[in-house]
Amino acid sequence: FHGLTGGQNGDDDHDGMNNLAEYAFGLDPQSGSSLQPVIELPTNSSGTFTYTRRHKSLTSMNYTIWYSTDLGTWAKDSGATEGIPIVSGEVETVPVILSSGLLSNPKLFIQVRAN
Repeated sequence: FHGLTGGQNGDDDHDGMNNLAEYAFGLDPQSGSSLQPVIELPTNSSGTFTYTRRHKSLTSMNYTIWYSTDLGTWAKDSGATEGIPIVSGEVETVPVILSSGLLSNPKLFIQVRAN
């Protein structure tokens, strides 16, 4: 289906991201150069960043923001807020503002999870 041979958990383009994750984030599972859904990194002052995802009506997935200060322990940023997505075909570009209390950490790592 769609020329993929590895199924949902496969990695047809060998870029380290499985086919389902690439689909969920609006990436191309047949292109090794299509592997980063975060297109604008968080700024230190505002905590704003953007990421891409497949339009939610096509995936039925929930997208959540997670953070870590040490890459060992992760927690959901329940205070993160999403802005209005910009739609381009099947893909949305979503602006996110992190909880302001996180911005004072000397190290801050962010994940966007789809499930």
